[in-house]
Amino acid sequence: MSIRNVDRHGLEGLKHDPVKPLDRLKIPPWLLYFVIFGGILLFMFDAQNNKDINFKELQRRNIL
Repeated sequence: MSIRNVDRHGLEGLKHDPVKPLDRLKIPPWLLYFVIFGGILLFMFDAQNNKDINFKELQRRNIL
């Protein structure tokens, strides 16, 4: 079969579909999102409850 016959026989449709990035990881997308956003929320929660970073607490300590 020559190259000219490829389009006539419809072999163009046999090309390999591109693989999506999440399919390569072999984990469900919700787990990936949970880990990323959970880590960000955990960092924000820790920063909010950290007394060394709290501006009002630092002002009160300096006044005392």
